[in-house]
Amino acid sequence: MPIYLRILFPIICGFGEVENIPDLLNQHKQTLSKDFVNRYSEETGPLYSLAELNELQSYGLNLRKVNLPSVDLHCDLFRLSYDAMEEQSKANANIEKLNSEQRYIVYKVHEIRGKGNHAIAVASTGIAATLLNGGRSAHSIFKIPLTLNATSTCNFKPSTSEAKILLDAKVVVWDEAPMTHVHAFSAVYRLLKDLTECDDDESDEGGKIILLGGDFRQVLPGILRGSRSLTFKLH
Repeated sequence: MPIYLRILFPIICGFGEVENIPDLLNQHKQTLSKDFVNRYSEETGPLYSLAELNELQSYGLNLRKVNLPSVDLHCDLFRLSYDAMEEQSKANANIEKLNSEQRYIVYKVHEIRGKGNHAIAVASTGIAATLLNGGRSAHSIFKIPLTLNATSTCNFKPSTSEAKILLDAKVVVWDEAPMTHVHAFSAVYRLLKDLTECDDDESDEGGKIILLGGDFRQVLPGILRGSRSLTFKLH
């Protein structure tokens, strides 16, 4: 099986006195990466195989020392539900289309999925969540209560698999954020602060980067001492 061949390959490189390791890899590239090719594509499968072969470091070696190309991918390869290499390619192709402010945000977030890290996509409404790749509603991810007040907390247990997903995520991208009540954000902040065990002075977002998006033109106008019917009428 490819996974066991990838375990064997660094042992051969470390102790087998191979004269030309790149040539050895080329001879068996298809066999070494067959599972990744089936999961992703012909183009990116061999790159995932190389990323896993970074285990050469266990024998005092690395890819560069044995003249193999390095791959900028740091992840648990068998947990990915998407093609990180394809995500990286999309980022490189689209970044030139952005204006300077948009490009700054992309660099700040650092192409999370393209690096093999985990990003969570949520939206304030279920319809918007269906438009995001792997997206879910914010209420579903964070267990935000339906009835909110200034002291509301999320119905979330820290020892669950869902909590681990939040802890592993490098960034949370929240669409339609202007349509969410401020008490919901406060509840999520308290949840993340508890999960990450961050103090107030350590992080403003409970130890996680949260990127909020949305169109403020869709938000109902605030009318001082105005009735609910007046607000909806003006909107």
